[in-house]
Amino acid sequence: RVKFDDRDSQRPGWKFAQYEFQGVPIRLALGSRDLDSGNIEVTRRDEKSKEMIPFDEIVDHVDYLIEDILQF
Repeated sequence: RVKFDDRDSQRPGWKFAQYEFQGVPIRLALGSRDLDSGNIEVTRRDEKSKEMIPFDEIVDHVDYLIEDILQF
């Protein structure tokens, strides 16, 4: 499932905390600078890790993360 949160009424930090509280395992954040650089910020909730992934690798990377998370 994917949730696209484009609300302008909340700041990104508030949204990130909300989805972490709800237990969302993987968060993809995309801003204007990310669009310019061709990367997406990927955050994994269980390891609290962040990384920048190129657009063309995002599908494979998210598939890998889901498989890795489900192994626990």
